[in-house]
Amino acid sequence: MRILYLVRERFPSFRPDVTELFGAELPRHGVRCVAVMRSERHAQTTRVVRMARCAVVVTPYHGRGGLVGKLINCIYLIMGYAAFLSLAWRRSWDIIQCRDEIGGAWLVQLASLFGTSIKSYWLSFPFPESSMEEASRSRGLKKRALQIRGWLGEWLLYRTGLKLVDHVFVQSEQMKRDVARYGISPSKMTSVPMGVQIREEDIGEYSSLRPRSERLVVSYLGTLTTGRRLDFMVRVIAEVRKIVPDAALLLVGAAESQAERSLIFDEADRLGVSDAITITGFLPRAVAWEKLRESFVCASPFFPMFILNSTSPTKLVEYMALGMPVLANEHPEQSLLIAESGTGKCVAWNEAAFAEAIVSMWTNADETLRNATKGPAYVLENRSYRAIGARVYDQYKSLLRTEAERSLVA
Repeated sequence: MRILYLVRERFPSFRPDVTELFGAELPRHGVRCVAVMRSERHAQTTRVVRMARCAVVVTPYHGRGGLVGKLINCIYLIMGYAAFLSLAWRRSWDIIQCRDEIGGAWLVQLASLFGTSIKSYWLSFPFPESSMEEASRSRGLKKRALQIRGWLGEWLLYRTGLKLVDHVFVQSEQMKRDVARYGISPSKMTSVPMGVQIREEDIGEYSSLRPRSERLVVSYLGTLTTGRRLDFMVRVIAEVRKIVPDAALLLVGAAESQAERSLIFDEADRLGVSDAITITGFLPRAVAWEKLRESFVCASPFFPMFILNSTSPTKLVEYMALGMPVLANEHPEQSLLIAESGTGKCVAWNEAAFAEAIVSMWTNADETLRNATKGPAYVLENRSYRAIGARVYDQYKSLLRTEAERSLVA
């Protein structure tokens, strides 16, 4: 099966789901892909190189800001699209697919004119809604520009583009419901959530019942950007310490700016809990996972807002894969995971609810730790990239089978 797959990157490595699915899992089923268009500052011209079992369309990237820089990068982007179309013209493909480019469905439609019948689009984030949300917080010309980008994106993507393709992969069941409001049939969409790489041989280690830790440590894994609003977790641990005085908060991640550290430690100083907060800085994944295993419960606070409702948080799945007790706030994807797996608690987004849940889990530690042992097996079956890759491959096969049957009837 040959898939021409366009996803644009600006970083040296692929996103986790692109790497694991198209670089590792789908090739196991015999899928061959052109997977990425990447912008590099030091590239001299647009070219196609081999990487991670895929052909990579590399385009130059102009690092300077301002209008001139944006216009130059726009030209480079068009050059990348031209290289993508040339690949569509030069080879035969079973499926042509684009990811997250607002006008990508139209690009796929154009590429399919060279002979490919199956057209697919992969949407991982509600970009038009994000522009409109940002516009609501802006003023003047910036507000108007963001509104125009949001309206244009809605028309190019939802109202026209997705109706051109044969199938749409979305990030979650909630995103499927959101997109369906624009007249896209749910039967035409498949949800592909984020997953983790876990092997069967890991299950025994991570499923074993851990003894209760001597100290109540609440951990969080991820970047510490201000958008994560981790001052919320500082207020939570301050509430918990009213009941469990030596409780601590472990933040496994890096604060890359002073503003990010200030958001956390200014709030900690205000509440008098600075001694309870530890930030590890960046750690390799294996080391970070071992650090999490030293804590009692892992938290996944996800600020409730429309543009985040349809996302698929990875950290909660990672916690479950490690056999850790989990605590999350109500969110379509997080609520589903905890309800199905039974590995933790899901509560409202407020400090009192989080604190009460943490204290309850600590008080009933034996039951909490026992429930957490269900996590690795659940993740292996439902949220490992091997399981996700198999479901994506099955959907591709179904699309090709339907097209073959349609051709026979014709």
